[in-house]
Amino acid sequence: MKVFSACSGVLCAFMFSTSASAQVFRVEDMPKHSISFNIGFENCLTDNNTEHYESCPTLKSSGFKSSDKEKGDDLKNSLSFNAIYFRNLNNRFAAGVQAGVIYNYDSFYGSENTGYDNKWNEFYTYDKNVAEVADLHIYVMPTAKAYWFNYSHVAMYSRVAAGVAYRHMTEEDLEPNDGIDFNCGTDNTIKFAYQLSPICVEVGGYALRAVLEAGYGYNGYFSAGIRYAF
Repeated sequence: MKVFSACSGVLCAFMFSTSASAQVFRVEDMPKHSISFNIGFENCLTDNNTEHYESCPTLKSSGFKSSDKEKGDDLKNSLSFNAIYFRNLNNRFAAGVQAGVIYNYDSFYGSENTGYDNKWNEFYTYDKNVAEVADLHIYVMPTAKAYWFNYSHVAMYSRVAAGVAYRHMTEEDLEPNDGIDFNCGTDNTIKFAYQLSPICVEVGGYALRAVLEAGYGYNGYFSAGIRYAF
């Protein structure tokens, strides 16, 4: 009797777990449309200003080197904000468009300076901020994705995007009399924009899901956001 009861319990537990697994991992039919919003952290443009300044004639005559450049907090200064629309072609492939903006902020430091701390009665050295650079990118990219799998509450896919970006860069020389001439001018150009995200995950329900993407490009090395399907 005890053996029968134990077997019955195991059987019931197995049937319950199988049912629960079927609900979680059941393949979902794709909704026709989806829109998502995400924030990307870091991106391929983090060191974009170095090339601009290495080709600047006034900086070359001042003896400026790319090694003199130090960035501030990249996590705060290298964010991207994105909106993505997809039209699902079938249960595996989707095509759409992505629009976004990136704002990078860099600080340039000169040689060490010496100060005196009256509280501790001692000298100290510090790097003086000699220039600040604001770098804005606005981009639009057609995009496509392919699902590896899409179940009731979790999905995995890969995504690619390619398009154009408008870049507007400005600079401010904070120390015009220090011998380092930051007069390289502004940059208003059209550039090639792209994103390659091989590992992307959705978690949630049918309509609303959290989205995580890892890749390289304008969207960022890592991004997090939400997706709404309808």
